[in-house]
Amino acid sequence: MSERFTSDLLFIIIVLVIAALLGIIIGYLIGMIRKRKAVEILETRISGLEADLTLCGLGKSELESQLADLRVQLKKALAAVSKLIFDKKLAKSAMGVPIKENDLKIIEGIGPKIAEILEQHGIDTWHKLSAADPDEIRSILAAEGGSSYLVHDPATWPLQAKLAFEGNWADLKKYQDNLIGGK
Repeated sequence: MSERFTSDLLFIIIVLVIAALLGIIIGYLIGMIRKRKAVEILETRISGLEADLTLCGLGKSELESQLADLRVQLKKALAAVSKLIFDKKLAKSAMGVPIKENDLKIIEGIGPKIAEILEQHGIDTWHKLSAADPDEIRSILAAEGGSSYLVHDPATWPLQAKLAFEGNWADLKKYQDNLIGGK
């Protein structure tokens, strides 16, 4: 019986060793397959990015060149804007009264309360008012002031604000002289 027990035990040990070796080999192969798939996915992504770069037709040096060109254009734009610096003496001489920069009340039809409402809604400079849509302004006034503000017509306000922003005080004064209550 001991001989049979020994041979059975030896058989079981051999089967377990073979099973363990097969498990190791199968695990290794599965790991290799997963790694290969991951590599293929990365290679596909790289190919896609290279194709996108080719479609753009731009290399790194070309992008850097375009960036340098944009910086030059930005400097020119900043120089042009700096020429639009508010000149309070010129504004006073044309308008006949002292003017504060971005004072919305110089716009014909805008008083202190409307200026306050507009400022609360982010329209706090001549430049922002010049870009505002008159219908949007009407909506703001109606929402904040109710029906009493519907008599105000902001149709000319963006143009007036543009003239003020650009420092065209003589043109603004002339334009306002022809308006009646901002209309």
